[in-house]
Formats: sequence, structure tokens, C-alpha cells
Amino acid sequence: MTIEYHSQPERFLGTGTVFIYWDETELSYFGDWDSFPDGNQPLEEASRRTLLDAVVSWGRERTPRVLIRPESDPGEYYWAGLGEPLGGDGELKPLTV
Repeated sequence: MTIEYHSQPERFLGTGTVFIYWDETELSYFGDWDSFPDGNQPLEEASRRTLLDAVVSWGRERTPRVLIRPESDPGEYYWAGLGEPLGGDGELKPLTV
């Protein structure tokens, strides 16, 4: 299934959520930026990166809400966003980069 990303994702800067995952097969991080929780529109795909700080920086350039499943614990989401997590995100463990 092919995901169609928004043609002008820059219009959504500062909104939505970046989801980042560790891929054990490719030994790299991948993910995307989505309009969630305000919608369900895929905005932009992250290129694969091997360095944690590089992929977190990519996410933070787009939105303050960055959730990551790191290599060290790929079964759990961590907060890697800007500032303190709010609402339901407050239950997430912070990931220091």
C-alpha cells in the first residue's frame, strides 16, 4: 500500500505529530510526520537515518510533538518532543538526546 503524503507539508509546521521507529532489519530509524491528533493526513516521510539525534532533530523541525520507539526499547513510545509532554503524552518517558 502506497502512502500519499501532502504536497505542501510546510503549511502544517508546528502542528501534528512525528512518529519515529527503529527498524531492526535495516538498522536505522524511519518514520513520518502526520496531522494527528487533529486529523489523519500523512504529511511527510522521514528519510532513514542511523543516528538518533539526527532523526529527532528532523522531527523537532516540524512539530514540538515527537514520539519515538528507540533502538534501546523499540516496543515503547518515548517523548522526544520539545518542552514537557502535555495531556496523554505526560505518561510517556522522556528520551534524552
